[in-house]
This record gives sequence, structure tokens and C-alpha cells, in this order.
Amino acid sequence: MEVYSIDRVFLDLHGMQIEDFGSYAREISRICLRDTAIPVSIGISTKTLAKIASKPANNIQSCEEVVIAPPRGY
Repeated sequence: MEVYSIDRVFLDLHGMQIEDFGSYAREISRICLRDTAIPVSIGISTKTLAKIASKPANNIQSCEEVVIAPPRGY
């Protein structure tokens, strides 16, 4: 986990056996909301694309929304 700022964290998921990153991200979001009462948005991709991808999720009322933006050639 890399803390980028007070409201942004990057997780490195390399080497993890995850078949559905969307479901995994929704579970992280659900646990954060349950344990802290703070809704989170999640973008999945490179750091830059994840930051851009999470922007639309911030505007969605449901905190279980996840945006996946694979890098070019992925």
C-alpha cells in the first residue's frame, strides 16, 4: 500500500490470484464503508489511469461503483 495523499492510496495487486478485479474492488469498498462509514471510490489500472478512472466513481451515489481502465496493450 502506498499512501499518496490524505484521501488517496494505491494498492499493488501484482502476484495476487484475483480473477475478477471488479468484485475484489467492490468488496474493498464495502469493507471500508462498513468499518469506517466512509464511502470510497476505486479505479483499477496504472496509478495515473486509476486516478482518472476513480473520478467518475466519485460522482456516483452508490459507493460500490468501480471503474476499470486497462492501460493500452493490456
